[in-house]
Amino acid sequence: MRLRSGPGRRASTGVNVKTFLSLLMLCSGAGLCHLGAQSTGATFGEVVRLGGTPSDIVLDESRSRLYLVNQNANRIDIYSYADGAVVGSIPAGSSPLSAAMSMDSAWLYVANNQSSSLSVIHLATNYVVQTVTLPAKPEGVEVGADGRVLISTEGTGTTAGISSLVLFDKNQQSGQQVTAISFPPPPATPSPLSPIRVWPLESWSWYCGIVTFG
Repeated sequence: MRLRSGPGRRASTGVNVKTFLSLLMLCSGAGLCHLGAQSTGATFGEVVRLGGTPSDIVLDESRSRLYLVNQNANRIDIYSYADGAVVGSIPAGSSPLSAAMSMDSAWLYVANNQSSSLSVIHLATNYVVQTVTLPAKPEGVEVGADGRVLISTEGTGTTAGISSLVLFDKNQQSGQQVTAISFPPPPATPSPLSPIRVWPLESWSWYCGIVTFG
């Protein structure tokens, strides 16, 4: 689970106090802890029940919102920390796992695992303007400074190559927006080495050995 601050940046407990006056953190019990100004060590604010545990959370400071990925309900719940309530939802694909916002806070991208798709949401209207078919089931998603979207998937391919990363560029023509990034598989595990002889050196702090290969 992660909390992002600003356009596509990750946040810590020291998130911009000027614009994010209330710190929101995920809690056990499928709820959201809304932490107000803490006067004593025992004050933890109120728990907002969501009806399910979000699989991811994205912070939109420009709109004073959190986008909560509701995997079980196949939607994005919109939580307004200014109002202290869930103010709406946006439909997604089947079993959404993660989401990421563009640097200009205009777009939200949602990785839908079971439907092997990417939902492109226009945040000015909270409307899904495009559903992109992916070559494999996505798991994670992130947006770069250039607006392109990098998606990690469960991967395709075997020994010849593994394609587990996908790049999406909405500015490209239809049919050319999705590009699989191929890279070679990891090297094979070497065969066990068979020691022939091991003996200590003078200090007894180091040992020397002779092994055979192949």
